[in-house]
Amino acid sequence: MRQLTIASIFTAVLIGMLAQTAAAQDKKIVAKGDDPGDMALMFNLSSVLNDAPTNFDGIGVGFRYVMAPRLTIRAGAGIDQSTDESEAGGTTVENKSSLYALEGGVEYMMFQTGAVGVYGGAILQFATGSDEPEGGPDISTRAFTLAGVFGVNYFLFEQLSLGAEYRLGYTQLRRENSDTDQIDTSSRIGTGSAGFILSFWFQ
Repeated sequence: MRQLTIASIFTAVLIGMLAQTAAAQDKKIVAKGDDPGDMALMFNLSSVLNDAPTNFDGIGVGFRYVMAPRLTIRAGAGIDQSTDESEAGGTTVENKSSLYALEGGVEYMMFQTGAVGVYGGAILQFATGSDEPEGGPDISTRAFTLAGVFGVNYFLFEQLSLGAEYRLGYTQLRRENSDTDQIDTSSRIGTGSAGFILSFWFQ
C-alpha cells in the first residue's frame, strides 16, 4: 500500500510539472504516431514505481516504429533480478529470483486531437524466471500472455510523450519444482493492468 501511494504521488507530481511546462510552450504541439518513419524509445515507469504483480513485469524499455499511417509496431524487453537476505537464530538465508521478458505487438491510432493520441492494439509477451531459495527447491517459471491494449499518449513536448496504457487478455503460467519435477500450470483470462510509459520520439 505504501509503494502504491508513493507511486501515485510521484506520478501525479510528474504529470503536473511536465504538463505545466508544456502549457507554457508557444509552439502548438501535435501528437505523433501517424507519420511513417516516426520512432520512439519507451521507458516503462510502472516497474519503477510499483512492485505489484502485473503483466508489465520485466518490461523496462521498448521501441516503437510507425510503419504506415496510424499503424505502429513495438517491442519491449527487460530484466528483473533480486536477492533477499533474512537472518534467524544467527543464520543468514539468501534467496535469489530472476525474470527475463520479451514482448512485441502492434498499435492502431484510433484518433488524435492536438497533443493527445488514442490507440488500440495487441501485445504478445513471453517471460521466464526462477526462484532459488537457499536450502529449498528451485522453482522455474514460464509465462505466456496475449493481451489487447488500449492507451493514450499526451505529448508534453514535440519529442516527449507520457502515456497511460491498459491491458486485457489471457495469461498461461507454468511452474516446475527442481526437486520433485512437479509441474503446475494455470491460466487466467481477465482484466490486465495499468501502466505508465514515457516515450522519446524522433525520425
